[in-house]
Amino acid sequence: MPDYDWGLDEPAHPSAQHMHGEQRRPERPAELPEVVRLTEGGWFLAPEAPLWAFLPAVWPRHGRTWFPDVATRYLVESWSSPNSSSHTSRTRPWPDEVYAEVEADSNTLMAEAGIAPRPRGRLWLLHPPAGRRTLDAVLEAITERAYRQNIAPSGGDPVFIEFVATELRTMFAESEER
Repeated sequence: MPDYDWGLDEPAHPSAQHMHGEQRRPERPAELPEVVRLTEGGWFLAPEAPLWAFLPAVWPRHGRTWFPDVATRYLVESWSSPNSSSHTSRTRPWPDEVYAEVEADSNTLMAEAGIAPRPRGRLWLLHPPAGRRTLDAVLEAITERAYRQNIAPSGGDPVFIEFVATELRTMFAESEER
């Protein structure tokens, strides 16, 4: 089993130094000013979907960075009155229990594949290899290749995770040759 790297020795992005010890902010991850600046420079937030929870651990170090995660996630609660056609909804921040549950679910899935738990409190940003315009383009290409090789995408499958790691190494090596 490969040794995937969460970069525990990697400091936060240099522009995040002022964020040390900061409390949660009302902005969603993509709305944080630090994230906006980097996304304007070609960086992309790592997907939060369980399928890709492992992605920063297999992404090459020179193409990833992180910020302290001070963003807020929101949930929308909706309900209808059984006696009328009225529909009500409200948006509210995730309670701490939801953050803990999501993190535990991701770490359980990765543990199935032999990957250590990810470090808490990090908001990861990834830079695609040269020649790939977006993170979505990279992930779509990898997913298509996986299907062609009869590898089902699953964040808990060591075969899929190693496939992704190998594909990323190849993409970055090819981009460095250009």
